Amino acid sequence: METVGEHLKRVRKTCGYSIDDVARVTRINLRYLEAIENDDFSRLPEDIFILGFLRSYARFLGINEQEIISRFKEKGGSETHGVDLQGPEEGTRVKENGLPDFIKNIKIILPVGLGLISLLFVLIIFSGNRENYTVQSSNSIQDNGVEKNMIEPEEKQEIKNEVKNSLKQNEAAKKALEPVLIKIFAKDLTWVQVRIDEKEVKEALMKPGEVVSWNAEGKITMILGNAGGVNVEVNGKAQEPVGKSGEVVRDIAITSAGVSR
Repeated sequence: METVGEHLKRVRKTCGYSIDDVARVTRINLRYLEAIENDDFSRLPEDIFILGFLRSYARFLGINEQEIISRFKEKGGSETHGVDLQGPEEGTRVKENGLPDFIKNIKIILPVGLGLISLLFVLIIFSGNRENYTVQSSNSIQDNGVEKNMIEPEEKQEIKNEVKNSLKQNEAAKKALEPVLIKIFAKDLTWVQVRIDEKEVKEALMKPGEVVSWNAEGKITMILGNAGGVNVEVNGKAQEPVGKSGEVVRDIAITSAGVSR
């Protein structure tokens, strides 16, 4: 398995970035970035800066921050550098500021009491409005003995249009949540990363002729290091290219409806 530095360096080069590009955007000192890519963490100023630098570097490349931290931990980073990656031990409780018991109770009871009062106030207002509405609706509006419809034809048409639009939006949302299968065919050397259903992150460095595929329940978000170097299929249907050769394209949304940027 690659070390943290090897992985970051490989992804950076695949995306076409120089180490100077990383330093300029993240504002991390160039010699610290070189130390990270060489896994020489002893050159960093203090242990606590390691996590911050790794997260900033990962965000710049558009890769999963937690995966980089996990790689660092698996390689013994937390033991070597004394960085606390776990947070407080389970069962550890933060002590309160020595407030008297009756003040602590007030802090709990007061919000609950205010919430009950607000709820009662809303119920009273709602009940009054409902009664007025019922009386108004039960009495037909008449003009010279002729009953008139309370809803004008224009208002009826607006309501119908709103219902139609709502149904269309529901259908589009339902379609977007249908299962999706993508296949990526590499024409040139290309780095690709996908986030499946906003959860699992996968990546691959593809050589010409290679094919990868991923499934999702509703949505896949993709980054391509060489957008013009691949062909993409969604549920068996070929898609239009999302970029030019050598172009890095991020935030490519893929659903059963197709590809969008």
